[in-house]
Amino acid sequence: MEWASPPVAFPLLANPKAYTASSVALRGDSDDPAQLTAKERELVGSFKERIPLWRLACMLDDFSQDPESHGGPPDAMLLYRLRDLCLRELGFDDIYTQAKDESTRAALLVLPSVLAAIDDISDDVSRSEALIRGMLAGNLAALDSTDDRDWSADFLTLSDSLPPKPWVVDDTEGAAQAWSNGGEDKWSKAVIFCAGAGSETVLGMLPAVRDLAKRNVQVILVAPDMPSGAAITHEDLMNLLHQVQAAAPDDALSIAISSSRILVLNSGSDLQAIDLSAVSPELAYAASDADAIMLHGQSHGWETNFGARFKCPSLRVAVVQQQAAGDLGERHSSCVVKYTIAV
Repeated sequence: MEWASPPVAFPLLANPKAYTASSVALRGDSDDPAQLTAKERELVGSFKERIPLWRLACMLDDFSQDPESHGGPPDAMLLYRLRDLCLRELGFDDIYTQAKDESTRAALLVLPSVLAAIDDISDDVSRSEALIRGMLAGNLAALDSTDDRDWSADFLTLSDSLPPKPWVVDDTEGAAQAWSNGGEDKWSKAVIFCAGAGSETVLGMLPAVRDLAKRNVQVILVAPDMPSGAAITHEDLMNLLHQVQAAAPDDALSIAISSSRILVLNSGSDLQAIDLSAVSPELAYAASDADAIMLHGQSHGWETNFGARFKCPSLRVAVVQQQAAGDLGERHSSCVVKYTIAV
Protein backbone atom coordinates (compact mmCIF):
# COMPACT_ATOMS: atom_id res chain seq x y z
CA MET A 1 0.00 0.00 0.00
CA GLU A 2 1.37 3.42 -0.95
CA TRP A 3 0.61 6.74 0.66
CA ALA A 4 1.15 10.22 -0.75
CA SER A 5 3.02 11.05 2.46
CA PRO A 6 5.06 8.69 4.64
CA PRO A 7 3.46 7.35 7.82
CA VAL A 8 4.04 9.17 11.08
CA ALA A 9 3.83 8.35 14.77
CA PHE A 10 0.42 8.64 16.39
CA PRO A 11 0.56 12.07 18.05
CA LEU A 12 -1.07 11.00 21.31
CA LEU A 13 1.58 8.43 22.20
CA ALA A 14 3.09 9.54 25.50
CA ASN A 15 6.58 8.39 24.51
CA PRO A 16 6.88 7.45 20.82
CA LYS A 17 10.55 6.47 21.15
CA ALA A 18 9.73 3.87 23.81
CA TYR A 19 6.62 2.55 22.04
CA THR A 20 6.41 -1.00 20.70
CA ALA A 21 3.28 -2.35 19.05
CA SER A 22 3.54 -5.88 20.41
CA SER A 23 1.90 -6.27 23.81
CA VAL A 24 4.26 -8.99 24.99
CA ALA A 25 8.03 -9.13 25.20
CA LEU A 26 8.58 -12.40 23.36
CA ARG A 27 12.35 -12.47 23.86
CA GLY A 28 14.94 -10.90 26.10
CA ASP A 29 18.48 -9.69 25.53
CA SER A 30 19.89 -12.95 26.86
CA ASP A 31 17.83 -15.22 24.58
CA ASP A 32 19.66 -17.14 21.86
CA PRO A 33 18.96 -15.34 18.54
CA ALA A 34 19.23 -18.68 16.73
CA GLN A 35 16.42 -20.29 18.75
CA LEU A 36 12.76 -19.49 19.20
CA THR A 37 11.82 -18.57 22.74
CA ALA A 38 9.02 -20.45 24.47
CA LYS A 39 6.64 -17.51 23.98
CA GLU A 40 7.54 -17.25 20.29
CA ARG A 41 6.92 -20.99 19.84
CA GLU A 42 3.53 -20.64 21.51
CA LEU A 43 2.55 -17.69 19.30
CA VAL A 44 3.72 -19.38 16.09
CA GLY A 45 1.95 -22.60 17.08
CA SER A 46 -1.33 -20.80 17.70
CA PHE A 47 -1.21 -19.25 14.23
CA LYS A 48 -0.57 -22.66 12.65
CA GLU A 49 -3.63 -24.06 14.42
CA ARG A 50 -5.90 -21.14 13.53
CA ILE A 51 -4.83 -20.63 9.92
CA PRO A 52 -4.34 -23.94 8.05
CA LEU A 53 -2.49 -22.65 4.97
CA TRP A 54 0.30 -24.85 3.62
CA ARG A 55 2.40 -21.89 2.46
CA LEU A 56 2.00 -20.13 5.79
CA ALA A 57 2.76 -23.33 7.69
CA CYS A 58 6.04 -23.64 5.79
CA MET A 59 6.96 -20.05 6.61
CA LEU A 60 6.10 -20.59 10.26
CA ASP A 61 8.22 -23.74 10.32
CA ASP A 62 11.13 -21.67 9.00
CA PHE A 63 11.16 -19.76 12.26
CA SER A 64 12.18 -22.94 14.08
CA GLN A 65 15.33 -23.08 11.96
CA ASP A 66 15.98 -19.33 11.88
CA PRO A 67 13.91 -17.00 14.08
CA GLU A 68 15.06 -14.04 11.99
CA SER A 69 13.70 -15.45 8.72
CA HIS A 70 10.85 -13.64 6.94
CA GLY A 71 11.63 -10.44 8.83
CA GLY A 72 11.56 -12.07 12.27
CA PRO A 73 11.82 -12.71 15.14
CA PRO A 74 8.07 -13.35 15.01
CA ASP A 75 5.47 -11.26 16.77
CA ALA A 76 1.74 -10.75 16.22
CA MET A 77 2.23 -7.97 13.67
CA LEU A 78 4.61 -10.05 11.53
CA LEU A 79 2.42 -13.15 11.64
CA TYR A 80 -0.66 -11.18 10.58
CA ARG A 81 1.38 -9.77 7.69
CA LEU A 82 2.61 -13.20 6.57
CA ARG A 83 -0.92 -14.60 6.77
CA ASP A 84 -2.29 -11.83 4.56
CA LEU A 85 0.63 -12.20 2.14
CA CYS A 86 -0.08 -15.91 1.70
CA LEU A 87 -3.78 -15.31 1.12
CA ARG A 88 -3.11 -12.63 -1.47
CA GLU A 89 -0.61 -14.86 -3.26
CA LEU A 90 -3.45 -17.36 -3.61
CA GLY A 91 -5.73 -14.66 -5.03
CA PHE A 92 -7.79 -14.12 -1.88
CA ASP A 93 -7.79 -10.38 -1.30
CA ASP A 94 -10.75 -10.53 1.08
CA ILE A 95 -11.83 -14.04 2.03
CA TYR A 96 -14.52 -12.65 4.34
CA THR A 97 -16.35 -10.50 1.77
CA GLN A 98 -19.50 -12.61 1.62
CA ALA A 99 -19.53 -13.35 5.34
CA LYS A 100 -19.04 -9.68 6.21
CA ASP A 101 -21.87 -8.60 3.91
CA GLU A 102 -24.27 -11.23 5.26
CA SER A 103 -23.42 -10.48 8.88
CA THR A 104 -23.78 -6.74 8.32
CA ARG A 105 -27.22 -7.12 6.73
CA ALA A 106 -28.41 -9.32 9.59
CA ALA A 107 -26.98 -6.98 12.22
CA LEU A 108 -28.58 -3.89 10.69
CA LEU A 109 -31.99 -5.51 11.10
CA VAL A 110 -31.33 -5.92 14.82
CA LEU A 111 -29.66 -2.55 15.38
CA PRO A 112 -32.90 -0.57 16.05
CA SER A 113 -33.88 -2.89 18.91
CA VAL A 114 -30.38 -2.69 20.40
CA LEU A 115 -30.46 1.11 20.26
CA ALA A 116 -33.94 1.16 21.80
CA ALA A 117 -32.78 -1.04 24.66
CA ILE A 118 -29.88 1.32 25.33
CA ASP A 119 -32.19 4.34 25.24
CA ASP A 120 -34.44 2.70 27.83
CA ILE A 121 -31.63 2.83 30.44
CA SER A 122 -32.24 6.08 32.31
CA ASP A 123 -29.18 6.12 34.56
CA ASP A 124 -26.24 7.65 32.70
CA VAL A 125 -23.50 5.53 34.25
CA SER A 126 -25.53 2.33 33.89
CA ARG A 127 -26.12 3.14 30.23
CA SER A 128 -22.39 3.69 29.69
CA GLU A 129 -21.63 0.38 31.36
CA ALA A 130 -24.19 -1.33 29.12
CA LEU A 131 -22.45 0.15 26.08
CA ILE A 132 -19.10 -1.24 27.24
CA ARG A 133 -20.64 -4.67 27.78
CA GLY A 134 -22.16 -4.34 24.32
CA MET A 135 -18.69 -3.78 22.88
CA LEU A 136 -17.61 -7.00 24.58
CA ALA A 137 -20.68 -8.77 23.23
CA GLY A 138 -19.66 -7.57 19.80
CA ASN A 139 -16.34 -9.34 20.23
CA LEU A 140 -18.17 -12.54 21.16
CA ALA A 141 -20.10 -12.24 17.92
CA ALA A 142 -16.90 -11.77 15.90
CA LEU A 143 -16.79 -13.40 12.49
CA ASP A 144 -13.67 -15.37 13.26
CA SER A 145 -15.10 -16.89 16.43
CA THR A 146 -14.99 -20.66 16.72
CA ASP A 147 -18.75 -20.51 17.32
CA ASP A 148 -20.57 -20.64 13.97
CA ARG A 149 -23.84 -19.36 15.42
CA ASP A 150 -25.24 -16.10 14.06
CA TRP A 151 -25.50 -14.02 17.20
CA SER A 152 -27.31 -11.08 15.60
CA ALA A 153 -30.83 -12.09 16.58
CA ASP A 154 -29.78 -12.82 20.18
CA PHE A 155 -27.50 -9.83 20.66
CA LEU A 156 -29.65 -8.24 23.36
CA THR A 157 -28.97 -11.22 25.63
CA LEU A 158 -25.41 -11.89 24.49
CA SER A 159 -23.87 -9.60 27.11
CA ASP A 160 -25.24 -12.02 29.71
CA SER A 161 -23.05 -14.72 28.12
CA LEU A 162 -19.75 -12.92 28.65
CA PRO A 163 -16.98 -14.96 30.31
CA PRO A 164 -17.44 -14.97 34.09
CA LYS A 165 -15.55 -12.62 36.35
CA PRO A 166 -12.89 -12.07 37.53
CA TRP A 167 -11.72 -10.74 34.17
CA VAL A 168 -8.12 -10.19 33.12
CA VAL A 169 -8.65 -6.46 33.61
CA ASP A 170 -11.94 -4.94 34.77
CA ASP A 171 -12.01 -1.16 34.85
CA THR A 172 -15.65 -1.09 33.76
CA GLU A 173 -16.83 1.10 36.63
CA GLY A 174 -14.15 3.75 36.12
CA ALA A 175 -14.59 3.70 32.36
CA ALA A 176 -18.37 4.11 32.67
CA GLN A 177 -17.93 7.05 35.03
CA ALA A 178 -15.56 8.77 32.60
CA TRP A 179 -17.81 7.96 29.63
CA SER A 180 -20.81 9.55 31.34
CA ASN A 181 -18.78 12.70 32.00
CA GLY A 182 -18.48 11.78 35.63
CA GLY A 183 -14.72 11.81 35.26
CA GLU A 184 -12.38 14.73 35.70
CA ASP A 185 -12.33 15.73 32.02
CA LYS A 186 -15.20 16.09 29.56
CA TRP A 187 -14.55 14.48 26.18
CA SER A 188 -14.97 16.52 23.02
CA LYS A 189 -13.26 14.24 20.48
CA ALA A 190 -12.75 10.47 20.58
CA VAL A 191 -10.69 8.27 18.26
CA ILE A 192 -11.98 4.70 17.94
CA PHE A 193 -9.98 1.90 16.34
CA CYS A 194 -12.68 -0.43 15.03
CA ALA A 195 -12.49 -4.22 15.14
CA GLY A 196 -14.31 -6.78 13.00
CA ALA A 197 -17.01 -6.29 10.41
CA GLY A 198 -20.61 -7.40 10.82
CA SER A 199 -22.10 -7.71 14.30
CA GLU A 200 -18.85 -6.78 16.00
CA THR A 201 -19.00 -3.22 14.71
CA VAL A 202 -22.70 -2.80 13.85
CA LEU A 203 -24.07 -4.02 17.19
CA GLY A 204 -20.98 -3.76 19.39
CA MET A 205 -19.54 -0.40 18.40
CA LEU A 206 -22.21 1.71 16.65
CA PRO A 207 -24.40 2.05 19.78
CA ALA A 208 -21.35 3.43 21.59
CA VAL A 209 -20.56 5.77 18.71
CA ARG A 210 -24.16 7.00 18.70
CA ASP A 211 -24.07 7.66 22.43
CA LEU A 212 -20.86 9.67 22.16
CA ALA A 213 -22.24 11.68 19.25
CA LYS A 214 -25.39 12.46 21.26
CA ARG A 215 -23.04 13.92 23.89
CA ASN A 216 -21.63 16.21 21.17
CA VAL A 217 -18.38 14.25 21.04
CA GLN A 218 -16.66 14.31 17.65
CA VAL A 219 -16.05 10.65 16.78
CA ILE A 220 -13.28 9.50 14.44
CA LEU A 221 -13.65 5.88 13.36
CA VAL A 222 -10.40 4.28 12.22
CA ALA A 223 -9.97 1.20 10.03
CA PRO A 224 -7.32 -0.27 7.70
CA ASP A 225 -7.39 0.50 4.01
CA MET A 226 -6.93 -3.12 2.89
CA PRO A 227 -8.76 -6.30 3.95
CA SER A 228 -7.04 -8.20 6.75
CA GLY A 229 -8.76 -11.15 8.36
CA ALA A 230 -12.28 -10.25 9.42
CA ALA A 231 -11.39 -6.64 10.19
CA ILE A 232 -13.72 -3.95 8.96
CA THR A 233 -11.98 -1.80 6.35
CA HIS A 234 -12.23 1.90 5.62
CA GLU A 235 -14.45 1.12 2.63
CA ASP A 236 -16.60 -1.25 4.70
CA LEU A 237 -17.12 1.47 7.29
CA MET A 238 -18.07 4.08 4.71
CA ASN A 239 -20.59 1.70 3.15
CA LEU A 240 -21.96 0.80 6.58
CA LEU A 241 -22.62 4.41 7.53
CA HIS A 242 -24.42 4.97 4.22
CA GLN A 243 -26.62 1.95 4.97
CA VAL A 244 -27.36 3.26 8.46
CA GLN A 245 -28.43 6.61 7.03
CA ALA A 246 -30.65 5.00 4.42
CA ALA A 247 -32.33 2.70 6.95
CA ALA A 248 -33.07 5.28 9.65
CA PRO A 249 -32.43 8.84 8.42
CA ASP A 250 -34.08 10.43 11.46
CA ASP A 251 -32.16 8.50 14.11
CA ALA A 252 -29.51 10.30 16.16
CA LEU A 253 -26.82 8.12 14.59
CA SER A 254 -27.78 9.14 11.05
CA ILE A 255 -28.03 12.79 12.04
CA ALA A 256 -24.53 12.64 13.53
CA ILE A 257 -23.20 11.09 10.32
CA SER A 258 -24.87 13.75 8.18
CA SER A 259 -23.50 16.55 10.35
CA SER A 260 -19.95 15.11 10.21
CA ARG A 261 -19.81 14.46 13.95
CA ILE A 262 -18.82 10.95 12.88
CA LEU A 263 -15.89 10.67 10.48
CA VAL A 264 -14.07 7.66 9.00
CA LEU A 265 -10.30 7.67 8.39
CA ASN A 266 -7.72 5.21 7.13
CA SER A 267 -5.39 3.95 9.83
CA GLY A 268 -2.43 3.84 7.48
CA SER A 269 -2.08 0.13 8.19
CA ASP A 270 -2.85 -2.81 5.93
CA LEU A 271 -3.28 -5.15 8.91
CA GLN A 272 -6.12 -5.82 11.33
CA ALA A 273 -3.71 -4.93 14.14
CA ILE A 274 -2.29 -1.42 14.41
CA ASP A 275 1.28 -0.20 14.83
CA LEU A 276 0.88 3.29 16.22
CA SER A 277 4.42 4.25 15.31
CA ALA A 278 3.29 4.40 11.66
CA VAL A 279 -0.18 5.81 11.02
CA SER A 280 -1.50 7.87 8.14
CA PRO A 281 -0.75 11.61 8.29
CA GLU A 282 -4.49 12.23 7.89
CA LEU A 283 -5.21 10.27 11.06
CA ALA A 284 -2.36 11.92 12.94
CA TYR A 285 -3.65 15.38 12.07
CA ALA A 286 -7.26 14.63 12.97
CA ALA A 287 -6.38 12.86 16.23
CA SER A 288 -3.89 15.39 17.54
CA ASP A 289 -6.43 17.13 19.80
CA ALA A 290 -8.51 14.11 20.79
CA ASP A 291 -9.62 13.69 24.40
CA ALA A 292 -10.08 9.91 24.39
CA ILE A 293 -8.92 6.80 22.53
CA MET A 294 -10.76 3.49 22.26
CA LEU A 295 -9.13 0.29 21.04
CA HIS A 296 -11.79 -2.30 20.27
CA GLY A 297 -11.00 -5.97 19.91
CA GLN A 298 -8.29 -8.48 20.60
CA SER A 299 -5.91 -7.46 17.82
CA HIS A 300 -5.99 -3.74 18.77
CA GLY A 301 -6.06 -3.75 22.54
CA TRP A 302 -4.59 -7.09 23.61
CA GLU A 303 -2.21 -8.62 21.08
CA THR A 304 -0.96 -5.11 20.33
CA ASN A 305 -1.04 -1.85 22.28
CA PHE A 306 -2.06 -3.36 25.60
CA GLY A 307 0.72 -1.46 27.36
CA ALA A 308 0.76 1.63 25.15
CA ARG A 309 0.67 4.91 27.07
CA PHE A 310 -1.20 7.94 25.79
CA LYS A 311 -1.46 11.67 26.45
CA CYS A 312 -5.22 11.32 26.91
CA PRO A 313 -7.53 8.76 28.56
CA SER A 314 -7.73 5.44 26.74
CA LEU A 315 -10.09 2.47 26.82
CA ARG A 316 -9.32 -1.05 25.62
CA VAL A 317 -12.25 -3.42 25.29
CA ALA A 318 -11.80 -7.01 24.14
CA VAL A 319 -12.92 -10.57 24.69
CA VAL A 320 -9.66 -12.48 24.83
CA GLN A 321 -9.68 -15.80 23.05
CA GLN A 322 -7.77 -18.70 24.57
CA GLN A 323 -4.94 -18.78 22.03
CA ALA A 324 -4.04 -15.13 22.45
CA ALA A 325 -4.67 -15.17 26.17
CA GLY A 326 -1.83 -17.65 26.63
CA ASP A 327 0.64 -14.98 25.55
CA LEU A 328 0.07 -13.07 28.75
CA GLY A 329 -0.48 -16.02 31.03
CA GLU A 330 -4.28 -16.15 31.08
CA ARG A 331 -5.39 -19.62 30.04
CA HIS A 332 -9.13 -19.17 29.50
CA SER A 333 -11.34 -16.88 27.47
CA SER A 334 -11.93 -13.74 29.45
CA CYS A 335 -12.62 -10.03 29.08
CA VAL A 336 -10.41 -6.97 29.09
CA VAL A 337 -11.82 -3.58 30.00
CA LYS A 338 -8.76 -1.44 30.62
CA TYR A 339 -9.23 2.27 31.24
CA THR A 340 -6.19 4.48 31.78
CA ILE A 341 -5.94 8.19 32.43
CA ALA A 342 -3.66 10.55 30.53
CA VAL A 343 0.07 10.22 31.16
